[in-house]
Amino acid sequence: MEMVQKIINKFGHNDMSMEELEAYVEEVQANSEPIDTYLKEVAPSLNEHGKEMIIKCALAVAAADGHVDPSELQLISEMAKAMEMSTSHLKGIINEIVEQKPSFSNN
Repeated sequence: MEMVQKIINKFGHNDMSMEELEAYVEEVQANSEPIDTYLKEVAPSLNEHGKEMIIKCALAVAAADGHVDPSELQLISEMAKAMEMSTSHLKGIINEIVEQKPSFSNN
């Protein structure tokens, strides 16, 4: 949870306390809607940079344990699709992350 908090605070505009994060996780767990439902709702209000930030945050969370599983990449791909991002745009974001953190590509 601490790593997720650091990622949120790195990419977010407001710092989130551990208590706030735990409350948010409980709220999300209580809501059984898939992530793509939420992303389809918020995507129209996001510009391309905002969409990229969501994908970068998801990649950071996926890599927080030291490796990214194919299932995590599949979910991130579904997230990008829900926000109507092209496959090439997603690949560009992933390549940018791989260049910044070469160990990411060894997974």
